[in-house]
Amino acid sequence: MKIALLLPITLSSFSEYFPGKKMPKGYPYPLFVPLVKKYINDGHEVIVCTYDRNLLKSQTFESEKLTIFVAAGCWKPKVSALLDFKYESAQITKFLKLNPCDIYHAHWTYEFAIAALKVSPEKTVITVHDWAPYIFKIYNDYFRYKKLKISNKVYSLGKYFTTVSPYMGDIVNREYPQITVKVIPNFLSLNSKYIAKHKNMNESPIVVAINNGFDERKNTKNLLLSFEKVLQTIPKAKLYMIGKGYEPDGEANKWANDNSVTKNVFFIGSLPYDKVLEHLHRADILLHTSREESFGMIFLEAMMCNTAIVAGKRSGAAPWILEEGKSGMLVDVDDTESTSLGIIKILNSKMLWENFIGNGITRVKDFELNVIAKQYLEFYNSILSKC
Repeated sequence: MKIALLLPITLSSFSEYFPGKKMPKGYPYPLFVPLVKKYINDGHEVIVCTYDRNLLKSQTFESEKLTIFVAAGCWKPKVSALLDFKYESAQITKFLKLNPCDIYHAHWTYEFAIAALKVSPEKTVITVHDWAPYIFKIYNDYFRYKKLKISNKVYSLGKYFTTVSPYMGDIVNREYPQITVKVIPNFLSLNSKYIAKHKNMNESPIVVAINNGFDERKNTKNLLLSFEKVLQTIPKAKLYMIGKGYEPDGEANKWANDNSVTKNVFFIGSLPYDKVLEHLHRADILLHTSREESFGMIFLEAMMCNTAIVAGKRSGAAPWILEEGKSGMLVDVDDTESTSLGIIKILNSKMLWENFIGNGITRVKDFELNVIAKQYLEFYNSILSKC
């Protein structure tokens, strides 16, 4: 099968296919790299379409089973929005019309989806990763407004949709009841360095929080206030804050200082992916107080690293991934008492901690790369059988 994937992706990960060629940065996002390589290794031909804001002219890289087309992106996101993202999407559409595929799979309901739909609506699959009205409500800016307009257009033109969780599927169906959405979740390439490796609970318990952004959706203020309550019962506990906004001089640290909730809290900031996994593996608990998650890759990564999870019982896809509390502790993340009590219960019961970890190791295998790749290919074939 010849598959076109239109998505943000880290291009440096494909240098092995193009020896001697200098790859542009593209749109740094490593999630889909293993999926592309899986398709190639299984004998499929893949065309990857993405864009790079640092390019003045589009570039194409070709090998036996992999072609990468990198459109030149507008140098500023706001300029892209002003042009309705047509500058990037038109380049991709033109390239794909000259290089037809069996299936066109666009991730997110924005410019990549528009580009694919202009090539072949009957052979385009669109994966819903987020909900544009909700994103616009949070940020309320021009860029997200234009994204919202494009997303509305995609739903009116698209025929085949997948989404990463039943939570997202329900949202789409409430707004667009005429659309049938198939749930095919995100995947994780299981790392043998961590999966099912035995570990003991730390004498001084370690809690880790991993997020990008210090905003109301991430609910970091309640996270810090909840941990402060944990210290009243377990004074040796430590909290490590990882991600954008959680630097030593970042927004979260400033707020914590202003509100006197910095005791035993270590602000780390952004880290390379392998370092994030190391912190997860060392931790006893992942504390994730986000109010909404369309999926939640961090849950899969914590399960792989044998780390118990505390998350919101009404936080989007979190209850589904955690099997309604079987594979992690579900709490009311808007209630610091509920959140802190959930952490304390796990840290005071080795049996409960080990039970969550064991169930998590079983659960994460439902999202393994081979499982999800097979689901996508079956969906592609079902579409092609109708053409």
